[in-house]
Amino acid sequence: MIDKIQILDNNIIELAKTLHTEQNTKIAKFLTEFGGKKGVIVFVIIAIAIILWYYFKKSKKEKLHKEEDVTMFKTRLKGYIVAASVPVAIGISVIVKAIIKAVVSRPRPNAFPEIMIETGKSFPSGHSIGVATMVTILIYFVIISDMNRVLKYILVTLLVLFSIVIAGTRLYMGVHYLSDVVVGLMLGYIIGILCMFGVEKAKKIIDEKY
Repeated sequence: MIDKIQILDNNIIELAKTLHTEQNTKIAKFLTEFGGKKGVIVFVIIAIAIILWYYFKKSKKEKLHKEEDVTMFKTRLKGYIVAASVPVAIGISVIVKAIIKAVVSRPRPNAFPEIMIETGKSFPSGHSIGVATMVTILIYFVIISDMNRVLKYILVTLLVLFSIVIAGTRLYMGVHYLSDVVVGLMLGYIIGILCMFGVEKAKKIIDEKY
């Protein structure tokens, strides 16, 4: 089974080589940064800012409609919890990635050194797990938003495709195998979903307590 996976991984790298052009390489190098450390940090900052803005705006609307103070308090408290879930989810993905990389200790292919060389272990792809976690969080916000159903479906589809594209850039540049990015994406989605379930549980506890 492992041998078959390795053969498939090697074939995908050979396939990626056929896609190499100067323009494609520029695009891949640009897109891959969204899953890197800088991209994740920017995402966390922007996400927290938007979440807090959304919930504080919602609490102000409740004040205008003369809702009880406890309702406003609950709304803002939920906002803090949702905002805190962003760095928590990303932090968990970083820890999980580090543990698995240390245990599996798979060498990187670095198949195209003329394009990019990465250090560290290969399995799973850190960019893939990071972008999948971020996308799952964004999908959660889309689902709980007031957008119409059609727009939600469109955004969710685009977000999933975006995560796949970012993961694909790692294959294009030969710094990961297919199995690295597939497992990375799956782990990221799972971590994101579990964290959002935790957020929903916390929100229910707030509603019951106050």
